Amino acid sequence: MVYDQRCADLNSNRFPIPPSPDAVDYLIQADTLDQLAINIDLRLKKVAAYTGDIKLDPEFSGQLKKTISRFNQMAKKGVDEDFGRGSYRYDQGWYDMFYPRRDKKWPEKSYTSNTTLHPLQDKGPYYAIILAPGTLGTNGGPVVNNKGEVLNQQNQVIKGLYAAGNCMAHPAENAYWAAGATIGSALTFGRIAGQSVSQAKQGGAS
Repeated sequence: MVYDQRCADLNSNRFPIPPSPDAVDYLIQADTLDQLAINIDLRLKKVAAYTGDIKLDPEFSGQLKKTISRFNQMAKKGVDEDFGRGSYRYDQGWYDMFYPRRDKKWPEKSYTSNTTLHPLQDKGPYYAIILAPGTLGTNGGPVVNNKGEVLNQQNQVIKGLYAAGNCMAHPAENAYWAAGATIGSALTFGRIAGQSVSQAKQGGAS
């Protein structure tokens, strides 16, 4: 994850961006992109025992510059041709929820109507955070009906099998509503499944 001073200032203390560059030990920083690549490589060597000795590609520094140059061009046009950022109401909703703070140093909102994009600065400092896979799941798992009963591939009830929370397919399908959506789903469908089991037992089912 690479970002500039504008991003650092406007999004400070919004994880994983720290409140200040010196507040955490995982932040990598440099005055130039070339030096940033060197510092990332040094950090990777430092944690090699935990990563399987992962190294940067020899072309990383040059490709980083090309990537930022391309991103900046798209940001100025307001169209992300690679990933479509800002083209969905979902993107704008998240932006509005975590609306970056404004100050006299960074008064502008965006170059275009696409507020989710802004070009990186031509000069440093630049920052980087090494990201790793996590274990959060939001929408995978078996499909259930309105009683919390698990359905097979033919949409038939599997008798006696119920699911709730992260072990079931999320009702939002391919979307992710917001932080806490998995907890809300677990509470709701956990109650539904519990009631269904209770009613089934009262009806004489095993």
